[in-house]
Amino acid sequence: MRPTVANLNFTSRKRIERSHVRISGTTAGNEGYFILDRFDVSEYEFPYDAQLFVESWTGKYGYQRFDVGRLDRLDLAKRHDFASNDLPNATFRIKVVAPGSSGKILGDADNIPVEIGGRPPSILPIDPVDLDNRVWWLEIDEETGPVLQMNQRLPDYQQIARDIEFRATVMPSVVYQIALWVASSTSSGEADAKVRRWEKALTFPSVDLSKVNVEDEDSRQDFATRAAKAFAKHHDLFEKFIISLDRNQQ
Repeated sequence: MRPTVANLNFTSRKRIERSHVRISGTTAGNEGYFILDRFDVSEYEFPYDAQLFVESWTGKYGYQRFDVGRLDRLDLAKRHDFASNDLPNATFRIKVVAPGSSGKILGDADNIPVEIGGRPPSILPIDPVDLDNRVWWLEIDEETGPVLQMNQRLPDYQQIARDIEFRATVMPSVVYQIALWVASSTSSGEADAKVRRWEKALTFPSVDLSKVNVEDEDSRQDFATRAAKAFAKHHDLFEKFIISLDRNQQ
């Protein structure tokens, strides 16, 4: 769970639409930064002297808070330093806070992903964490949805996660677990935007959640199995894995 700032008052805050804000990031070596390159909130009629804060959360570095400045003095080109390896895995929260010492939150936008190099954020964030002797683990975060955790001691966890050997052997299992979560969330009536996003991502010719009896455990498991198989087939994982093995043995 993400920590909260105890001295802030959330009473009567306005929910800022995600389409009105955008956070972009750049990574180069160990250096990285993000900018708030879209903040279109004129329709919310916040006070001109309200203060804007950006908060971030990652599994490795935890909670960070950035003071962006007063609304009437915003510099959307301002760079905010951020650890390069962790930036792709960060989610952000924006808070507009009333002027003065009351700490009253006038508006906020939550669970904002970062766009790296103009590319849309990945549907499956990768988070480096302490996994002891495990290489990877799938965590279903109640706020952001599925997160692929990688052992933070790995020399280059981002590259390892992209390698075909890893994708071919790990991702079908990951997809199975996510598909089971999607079906179970639908069954319990807890389906929301993040669940529907994954439901769309897992739609293949032979996989259709609308035709699944989500109240039945066997039916949910069958759906998850078919989703994992369809994912592997769609990405030619077995064939690419064999080609990679042959190349490594030459």
